[in-house]
Amino acid sequence: ANPVRTSIRIADAAAIASKNAKNATSQRKRNEKQPLVSRNSNLARSLSGSTNSVSPASSSRSERWAVLSINFQQFQVASTASERPSEDDMLQNSNAPMSSAASSLNSDEPMDTVDLVYDDGYKNFFDIYRHIALIEESISTYNWKTADVLFAKMEKETMINTSMVRLQLGRACFEQSEYRECRNILNDLHKRKKWKVEGTELLSTSMWHLQDTHALSALAQTLTTESRERSQSWCAAGNCFSLQRQHTQAIECMERAILLDKRFAYAYTLLGHELIVQDELDKAAGSFRSALLLSPRDYRAWYGLGLVHLKKEQNMIALTNIQKAVSINPTNRAMLCTLSQIEQQRGQIDTALVLIDRALTLNPLDVACRFNRARLLFEAKRNEECLVELDKLKASSPDEAFIFHLLARVHRRMGNTHLALLNYSWAAELDPRGEQNVTDSNHVANREEYEDDEYGSPV
Repeated sequence: ANPVRTSIRIADAAAIASKNAKNATSQRKRNEKQPLVSRNSNLARSLSGSTNSVSPASSSRSERWAVLSINFQQFQVASTASERPSEDDMLQNSNAPMSSAASSLNSDEPMDTVDLVYDDGYKNFFDIYRHIALIEESISTYNWKTADVLFAKMEKETMINTSMVRLQLGRACFEQSEYRECRNILNDLHKRKKWKVEGTELLSTSMWHLQDTHALSALAQTLTTESRERSQSWCAAGNCFSLQRQHTQAIECMERAILLDKRFAYAYTLLGHELIVQDELDKAAGSFRSALLLSPRDYRAWYGLGLVHLKKEQNMIALTNIQKAVSINPTNRAMLCTLSQIEQQRGQIDTALVLIDRALTLNPLDVACRFNRARLLFEAKRNEECLVELDKLKASSPDEAFIFHLLARVHRRMGNTHLALLNYSWAAELDPRGEQNVTDSNHVANREEYEDDEYGSPV
């Protein structure tokens, strides 16, 4: 006889016998009704722990074992005792894995010698996870030197295939105003994983800064079609309308993004900047304060609040807010430029120049910072130094009309009438309608940034 089949038949018979015994016991309980006094006395004995008390559960258990013994005797003919495993052996075999696992857990042997199979995989996973956490800490504290070292230590394959790492790399580039690099990284990530919308709000803002109208329009169209329920999609649409100077539609998109996710602080910040352009300063301040309620260390919200007060000509309050933003993120060149402009309005030219030089140490090729430095030198009537700075700007950015405007004003002040007229002519060729915006640290189109009453007057 086959021992396995015999064991299966024994188990089936035991299950049927157990079910029959349970039904018989429950039927007998329903037929026999015990007096109340007797039931109370049995309950008292069972609670007192007396060995003479016999509960219905114990009697039913004995009956079940009796039925099981009868059924076991019926199957003894089919197989001999030597072929059939005993009940003690079966119990011992079933408890063997549990006892071995318990002994391995209770032993003094280290865990790394118990599960040697998983060592390499776990170690690799936790190393990557720890690396990502350290990078996130560096980005959150704007410690770019540490972040660069951590990115350099990470394996190239991990950086390419891990979307979280690529998103962190894009964020690091965005926070350092390296918008072209940020666009390339996040755009590649979006093409690889089109279902992920995290980071597309930064991608759309990078395209806004680069004035990449066609790419931004295509991105907004894709996101609002495939992910209409995500707030990042409507932030991209708002940036697209903002770049086309349709600020009313941009505000509607930002408000819709907030409706989809009321805890998305970045949407409040974008909405505040659009409201500043529309001169709705009180609403803009409320939007920035809402962002600060969600994220008190959001330097963009502090900076936006400072711009609102700067528009209201409340320079000291603006100075306080922007200084708070700079204390959170001391590596943002745009905020340092704005801070220098406030110091210039207060007459602190030397302090303003120190701030501009600090911004230029972060990126010596920043056109906006160099132009602001040239303006400060012009205000300080340091004409020779201003000309040197503008010549460097003209060589690096020969298609910017505002550089030639300022050059013309410097030459006019120095009495170089011919050079002044020549630079005015070049500026008019580059910007015949005078519509070129100055993308300075305020991100606000304002011709007063590079013009004064001298512009357009007879020479």
